[in-house]
Amino acid sequence: MTQTLLESSARVQTAVMTADVVIGVPTYNNADTVVHALQAVEAACGDFAGNAAFAIVHADGASSDGTVERTAEISATAAPTTRVAYPIDAVDRMSGPYRGVPAKGNAVRAVFESARQLGAKACAIVDVEVEHFVPGWLDALVRPVLAHDRDFVAPYYARHKFGGAINNGVAYPLTRALYGKRVRYPMGGDFACSMRLIDRCMGERAWDTDVVKSTVDLWLTTRALSDGARVAQAMLGVKHQAWKGPGGDAAEPLAKTLAALFDGAERWQTVWQKVRGSEPIQTFGSVDAADDAPVMVSVRRGIESFRLAQRNLDEIWKLVLPPRTLLELKKLASLAEPAFRVPDDVWARIVYDFTLAYHQRLLSREHVLSAFAPLFAAWVSSFVAELHDATLAESEERLDRMCLRFESEKPYLISRWRWPDRFSP
Repeated sequence: MTQTLLESSARVQTAVMTADVVIGVPTYNNADTVVHALQAVEAACGDFAGNAAFAIVHADGASSDGTVERTAEISATAAPTTRVAYPIDAVDRMSGPYRGVPAKGNAVRAVFESARQLGAKACAIVDVEVEHFVPGWLDALVRPVLAHDRDFVAPYYARHKFGGAINNGVAYPLTRALYGKRVRYPMGGDFACSMRLIDRCMGERAWDTDVVKSTVDLWLTTRALSDGARVAQAMLGVKHQAWKGPGGDAAEPLAKTLAALFDGAERWQTVWQKVRGSEPIQTFGSVDAADDAPVMVSVRRGIESFRLAQRNLDEIWKLVLPPRTLLELKKLASLAEPAFRVPDDVWARIVYDFTLAYHQRLLSREHVLSAFAPLFAAWVSSFVAELHDATLAESEERLDRMCLRFESEKPYLISRWRWPDRFSP
């Protein structure tokens, strides 16, 4: 069962409309994909097994590229859509009125508030940039909340072995080591929440920060893991997603991801310092498809970028990295391309050292984030070169071994975090 309501603000009266499940489609300059996403969500609501009543909430965070205007192309259909347009002025029952800012994170907040006012039992957020929606994706995402009492359901995608490099190299291993749960895609973009979790999140001041505005999915994952929420993941099939930056440049999304991870480490330091090891979480759904789309990565360009930085950023790296790591990097820069490998223990400590530098403000946080980029390029080049001929299963096993090394090196992070002046590696 679906229902339709069109409004010009985020305020939705439960007397007018109710829903068991709210599906949110937050947008911010997504004119090229918004129509496809809304149509896919509408189709998924119709295919959902069960008697749940659905409402689709399209919340736009002040797009300037015609995103809202594009939705007029489907306004004549039977889409069960609530329009939440900027300025977003929903009333949060815990913190009072707020005035939205231009970003996708604030659009997610508006979706959550709509779900509360509609009396929903669950709320799912859909990444508007997904190109292909597999059959049953909505059921896999929402059913764990409705039928299995889960609070947060993260996505599990079928991706190319070299796809999602930022997730593979930093977000997944660091999140797993810090919080002890093996959430494979903590920054996926598609997720579902219980109303319990939403109620706990809505009063957070963090909604107004740059981190939540740009990386709300990663922030919510960290929030759920740190809060003792019941977390699961859902198989959602293949995900193709291209960089928005020119030439596929990953610098901006890398910096935003790092900022979200490092801010979370500061916020939840009393939680993750008690965690040892990691454990798997329940995964719902099944997808047989594999991502066979080519992922082009220039190993040589990544190595050259690292070598250039090793010469030019040495003085900055000395402020962040201990002498032993700097020596390892010097050796690495001298290796020929076929032998170029970043050892797992070195990589784990680099990530931990930059987490510490961000926390301790050893230099400006912008400089910390930018100085990490060529080291990440080195890791990507190493990973691609090593696994060029590996199967997807073999690459997953390799990634798991790296994550285990992050876990075994975690005492290094804890010691340097607690006693920065006494611990000298």
